[in-house]
Amino acid sequence: MKKLIALLLIISLLLCAGFALAAGGGAGDPLVSLSYIRDIFMPSVLVQAENRLDMELKKISNEYRARLETLFDTGSEKFDFSGGFGELTFSKGGFLEMDQFTSFVLTSGSANIVINSGEVIDTTLGRPVDSGTILSPKHRYFAAEGTSALVRMYSESRGLVDGYYLHEEVGEIPPNLQFIDVPSNHWANEYITFLAENGIVNGVGDSVFAPGSTVTRAAFVTILGRLAGVDISQYTGIEFSDVEPDSWYGPYISWASQNGIVTGYGNGKFGPGNNITREQMAVLIMRYADYADVTLPSINEGEEFADQAQIEAYAVEAVSLAQRAGIITGKPGGVFDPKGTALRAEISTVTYRLIKNAGLPL
Repeated sequence: MKKLIALLLIISLLLCAGFALAAGGGAGDPLVSLSYIRDIFMPSVLVQAENRLDMELKKISNEYRARLETLFDTGSEKFDFSGGFGELTFSKGGFLEMDQFTSFVLTSGSANIVINSGEVIDTTLGRPVDSGTILSPKHRYFAAEGTSALVRMYSESRGLVDGYYLHEEVGEIPPNLQFIDVPSNHWANEYITFLAENGIVNGVGDSVFAPGSTVTRAAFVTILGRLAGVDISQYTGIEFSDVEPDSWYGPYISWASQNGIVTGYGNGKFGPGNNITREQMAVLIMRYADYADVTLPSINEGEEFADQAQIEAYAVEAVSLAQRAGIITGKPGGVFDPKGTALRAEISTVTYRLIKNAGLPL
């Protein structure tokens, strides 16, 4: 760039010099000597051109630097900066706070991301992610302009960061975020957290709750048994031919059977490994309310569901009572989906509502 400008200046000067010579009447009587132009005038002009050029480039550079500093300004006193992908280590509970224009790659361990503002993009897949997303190893997550996000580690982890960040290697996972797949904005977070804190529900391992997974009949009876504070050493009988008394759920099923909460399929079998349906869930919830001898409030009108006719006769009253008491609700479209399998988040929700609406002690 400098050379091009200098060359243009030289050409213009030579043209001016030519005009000056011509105006003086020729080479024998010049107004300006060639030696003056060559040895004094041209070097002086070139120096001035260089200085002017340096000033203009410096001005442009300062303008762009100011714009970039404004764009990338994240408060250097608060954030650290990595000009390349620097490696960080974390223990369980540690976290990384990402500022705008920062990238993070989880190389090992497990973590999720909470987006406080803005947008985070999984550049490996080329699409934005939701707050609460569990990070995929080796994927690059980029915080877009105006974004603030927090990556929390649910195991010993390692990662690479590029940009502005805060790094806490150790930390505590908040009580309402005990499970990596149940972020604070999950619709059942409050219910799952409450039950987990009171030892009524557990995760499935590795800080995972699996809220969208199905629940077996044995698992739901176990939840009700924990709610009742059952002393499992007192229930060792064989109630059903397909339930082993020394299994993890055996004593709870024995307790539930002896107290009229479960009756099985009527052929001497209980089906402990079968997924519990929504109508079965309603029946067991209401039988437990009878067992606990509680009075349920009447919160809702006794409206029928759009698929009321699909509810089995044995479950109609229980579904109606649970709906009136605000323990169960339908799905979009006013349906109950009685034969649909109850999910872990749904089970947690109805159990929580039973506790709260019936005023059950824990």
